[in-house]
Amino acid sequence: MTDPRQLVQPTADYTLLFPGSWLALPFSEDDQQLRERIKRTVTARVGRDDRLARQRRGAVDDLLATAQQARQTGADAMYLAMEILPGVPFPGSLVTIDDRWPAAGGTFPREDRAAALAAAFPGAEIVEHRMGPVARVQEVGSVTVGEEELPSARSQFWIPYPDSDRLLVITVSAPMAADVDLWLTLFDSIVDSLTWRRSSQETSS
Repeated sequence: MTDPRQLVQPTADYTLLFPGSWLALPFSEDDQQLRERIKRTVTARVGRDDRLARQRRGAVDDLLATAQQARQTGADAMYLAMEILPGVPFPGSLVTIDDRWPAAGGTFPREDRAAALAAAFPGAEIVEHRMGPVARVQEVGSVTVGEEELPSARSQFWIPYPDSDRLLVITVSAPMAADVDLWLTLFDSIVDSLTWRRSSQETSS
C-alpha cells in the first residue's frame, strides 16, 4: 500500500512529514501570480460546482492573505495542502519561519526549556512533542464568505532549535475547517513529525 504522506525539507535543518499531498508556494511570484496559483489549487481540490463558488473565493482570499503576510515576515517556506488522502480535499496552508529567541524571553534556555518557553510566550500553551517542549497557540474562528460564515482553525508553534538560540515558528491554518477539533489534532501531528537533521545539531552546538 502506498504511504499517503509526503516528506518535505523546508530548510537544510529539518524535515516534516505531511499527510497527503502538498504544493510548495514560491515567494518569488508577485501577488497576482500567487493568487492565480492558489486559485488553481483551490479549484482543483474543491471543484467547480457553482454552489461552492463562495467557499472557493473565501479560501483563495484567506490563503493569499496568509502568503502575503508570510512573505513580509521573512518566511522560509509555505505549502498549500492539496488533499489529505486521495480524493479528500483540504484547502489549508503551512508556513515556516526561522527566528531568534525573543529578547523579552531572557537568556536562551539550556536546561528547563518548558519554563523558558512559558516565560517567553505567556499567552501560549506549553505542550510536549516528540522533539521536546513546544509553545502552541490554537485559534478557532470563522471566515465570512458572502452571507455565509464558515469555521476556521489555526495553530502556531514555537520550537527551539537544538542547542541554539534560534526558534522554528510553524503556522498551520485551514480556512474551511468543518471539524475544527479534527484539524487542530492534525496540525499537532504534522509538527510532531519534525525531525532535526544531524547537520543542524552539529552546527548549532
